[in-house]
Amino acid sequence: MMIVTEVNQCRYCKTFHSKLATHVGVSHTELQHYAEGQISPQTPPEEIAGLQYARQWAEHYAEMDIDNYRMLEESYDVPTATAIDLVVRLIWIGNLSGNTWDYWLYRLSFGRLGQ
Repeated sequence: MMIVTEVNQCRYCKTFHSKLATHVGVSHTELQHYAEGQISPQTPPEEIAGLQYARQWAEHYAEMDIDNYRMLEESYDVPTATAIDLVVRLIWIGNLSGNTWDYWLYRLSFGRLGQ
């Protein structure tokens, strides 16, 4: 969640995902790395391929790279790879929705609200 949100810079999602990550036990140091767009050295090895996939997918504006997806399938079983891909897409849509809300809030408030 944090990797995709860092790319899209949605302030609502960043706040929500940070709280959720802290709640499930992600350390402050690890969270800081993700917020800076890096993979933390504390990241469990089995999660690295999913995080790399999420970052690449978000940075390339959802253009599907079949080789990157195949690497994801090689790192996980097919149902897990499919679930990661789906979650990345849902987070991306959520980020875009938050950013669109901020844009309209900014416009409707004549620059007093939103970003």
